[in-house]
Amino acid sequence: MKRLTGEYSKSALCRVLGVARSTVCRASKKRPARDLSDLKERVLNELCVCPGYGFRRMHAHLKRKGISASRGDLRNVYKELNLLKRRARTRVQTTNSKHKYPRHPNLMHSLSIERPDQVWAADVTYLKILTRYAYLALLMDVFTRRIVGWALSLANDTALTVSALEVALSLGRSPEIHHGDLGANYSCNDYIKRLKARGIQISMAAAGAPYENGYAERLNRTIKEEEIRLGDYRDLQDASTGIEAFIARYNHERIHSSISYRTPSEVFEEWMTKNTRGTPSHST
Repeated sequence: MKRLTGEYSKSALCRVLGVARSTVCRASKKRPARDLSDLKERVLNELCVCPGYGFRRMHAHLKRKGISASRGDLRNVYKELNLLKRRARTRVQTTNSKHKYPRHPNLMHSLSIERPDQVWAADVTYLKILTRYAYLALLMDVFTRRIVGWALSLANDTALTVSALEVALSLGRSPEIHHGDLGANYSCNDYIKRLKARGIQISMAAAGAPYENGYAERLNRTIKEEEIRLGDYRDLQDASTGIEAFIARYNHERIHSSISYRTPSEVFEEWMTKNTRGTPSHST
């Protein structure tokens, strides 16, 4: 076709040869593949520190560092590195909702979350230490996405969740609403008593509806993908050290798409700067 285009129009040639004109135009405009080796090397280096970043979050991360890269180029790098496929997930039951304790309604429906300490979301996830499971209880401030309390144990019991709550409350702040699931760990008298003593409202997701505790579920997924699955813990202390380091990075270095690609600490500090009086503490 290239030899004949000087004598005949492209339209006529396409009609005779039975080729769509749009195909010829696309082929003529096709550019040589770009050399993305430098970008690939940079992405691999950044993934050593931020292993769970998808190409969109990596785009924002590089931009914060003053590195210019298009989303299209980043997506091609991730595709070449085979990082676009989702991993199959295994699940271990961490919620026992068959218990005698009272159930509380979900206060999160249609709630507008506008400030720190308005809602803390709680949940328990699991990790493997050699041949057995351990359990991690987490408390997150929903507005800032900060992890405000955590505890690790070989037993998934009340002591685990109470320990995480006490860590969070020891920082001198407490939420208006505590939101968790219907599990016995969060419904038991010992846990509820501590919340009521602080005047904290109690909110619970419905049975069989983990999406109603979506903030905490998303946090669990992040810590699994970016720390737990990469860890090779020898014992509980080794796991505790790794998780503590991850939580520090999560709060102070990891950017979150849900808070405009900022870190939880940045969101908290910006809010406190704009609202110098802060949110009234509910601690007694």
